Amino acid sequence: MSRCLRILLGILVLGVATSQAAFPVYTERAGKYPSFSGWDGRLPNIWAGWKSRFVVDGKVGGNTPGSKTISYISEGQSYGLMLSLWMGDQATFNTIWSTTESKFWVAGSNWYAWNITNYDANFAGDADIDICGALIFASALVDSGIWAPYTVGGNTYKAKAIIVLKSVIANFIDKNSNYRINSWPGAGDGIRNPSYHMPGWYPIFKEFAAANGVTGMDWDLAANGAFDLIEAQPNAKKGLARNFSTGSGAPASGGTSSPNRDDMGFDAVRVPFRMALAAMWYPTKFPRAVAWGKNVWAAGVVDPAKPGLYTIATATLDGWVIPGYEKFMTRAMWGSIAAAVKDSTPEAKTAFSRILQDFSTSVTGNNYLVGEDHDTTVVAASLRNYFAQSLGLLGALAISGRAWNVWDDLKHPWVPPDTSVKITTALKANPVSVELVPAGGTAGASNVTTITATLNRATPWTLKLVGRTTQAEFDTSATSSSITYTWNSLRRLRMSKAFASETVDVRLVFNGIDSVSNTSSKATVTVTPTTSILTRPERGVGMAGWTENGLRLQDNFWQNGERVRVAIRDLEGRSMSSSIASFRQDQTGLVLELPRTRSMSVRILEVTDLSSLATRQYLISPNP
Repeated sequence: MSRCLRILLGILVLGVATSQAAFPVYTERAGKYPSFSGWDGRLPNIWAGWKSRFVVDGKVGGNTPGSKTISYISEGQSYGLMLSLWMGDQATFNTIWSTTESKFWVAGSNWYAWNITNYDANFAGDADIDICGALIFASALVDSGIWAPYTVGGNTYKAKAIIVLKSVIANFIDKNSNYRINSWPGAGDGIRNPSYHMPGWYPIFKEFAAANGVTGMDWDLAANGAFDLIEAQPNAKKGLARNFSTGSGAPASGGTSSPNRDDMGFDAVRVPFRMALAAMWYPTKFPRAVAWGKNVWAAGVVDPAKPGLYTIATATLDGWVIPGYEKFMTRAMWGSIAAAVKDSTPEAKTAFSRILQDFSTSVTGNNYLVGEDHDTTVVAASLRNYFAQSLGLLGALAISGRAWNVWDDLKHPWVPPDTSVKITTALKANPVSVELVPAGGTAGASNVTTITATLNRATPWTLKLVGRTTQAEFDTSATSSSITYTWNSLRRLRMSKAFASETVDVRLVFNGIDSVSNTSSKATVTVTPTTSILTRPERGVGMAGWTENGLRLQDNFWQNGERVRVAIRDLEGRSMSSSIASFRQDQTGLVLELPRTRSMSVRILEVTDLSSLATRQYLISPNP
């Protein structure tokens, strides 16, 4: 939980507004989210029970099952706002938000106080980010005429979201440390909380900021920084993360959590949920979230029958002795990432089915979520456990496809996948084994494979290649019925990692359809160690000629949109000019966008890939 969260919070059998939830009342984005509607009839009653126990006068919180001490912290307010919004309950949203502003907002600092029970005016790194996202979602509902306008302290949802977003930029994101989130003021890179890193919000923040004149942040770099920290955790490829760590994933110098700060306990168990939202909301934008989720189930450490808390050093289950009311909480968190990637791999699909089988017993027709042990002791403890109840309900919404990206749904038209498009010639790679292109080298015949497939009609498609060892991922997209693409292992376009000697999975996604059951859309390429001798670029690899739009090259090594360094040399190799340019496709082929020269002499064009540093040379034919 947030910061020291051994505070497993609990019972408040006190009244709140009991308006019935109906989920967000706009057209459901069929096919956009995981599909499981089995709980739709139960969730409103569970939501009513959650409110009756954990919300009083707009404050969200509770106590540990064995304690009578009630704590109210900003994390609880953020969960209450997110749940209210996804349940379509504006009355409760407004009640919680009003109290969040009057009781938690620290005007001099422009953030929300972490704890108002034992007053602590410092922020907790996750709460304000979730509150900001919830307010942006609420503003989108108002903009679309679904929710009525509402103000607190003279601020609308949108106006307050702008204030909070500016504070997040100024105080929460450490730009000097790879855009990692500050756990609290002054914590620094020695005390990072991986579960505070939530890249799914960042594309939403980016668009909202642009629409409302908020500047000073590169949200793409912030997302990369979040993934970098989560991927730096020990046994990250097995789905594990520490409760607290340094910026490099080592043991933290501070921070407390249950069972301890170095292992995966009640803080870090939220990482699967955070990655699930990124994978559900932006699967194409965030392949790293999808890959993380697929790795969880491929590695086999997280057992779908016992998905719990983990010891980091040994990558083993931490005893599976947590009570039933906490087992459903961990099933909810791991179940959300299983739901997010269940159509990506057979292992993920199996994991989702197994978790759903057990978690379904926790979603009762009563007004609470419980564990698999339905005795009075467990039920009573469950009713007192705010943290387990809240994460259980958040996970239930994600698993059931109700954790919608409200901003994206309402701001961008959703086009459901066209299921009439079929593969008529299965995807294949020829040859199926290629040599690794050496760093700084160029691709030759032994380094190249041609990937082909045919669709029954022209449609948008994306070809994805993912290295099983490195998780390097390359993709290319076009619109056609015939797919032919020549690929080699050189790092290219938007990639943060290079391929190595490994098996590379090739996958064809068309019109958003990416199903593990469609074997015709899958292939593999084995990349083997290179036996090639690295040589300097030779003259005469190809020819280049001037057109009205720039230099035209006949070479399928490059592709549309790629940025490269261009040097023009004389025949003695002396540099005459150097610049950065981009390739653009026109009717004559690939064109380098360069100012046309009037020179009639023969010269050498040297083009260097900015990511792989591979260089190719061409003779420039004289101008006509």
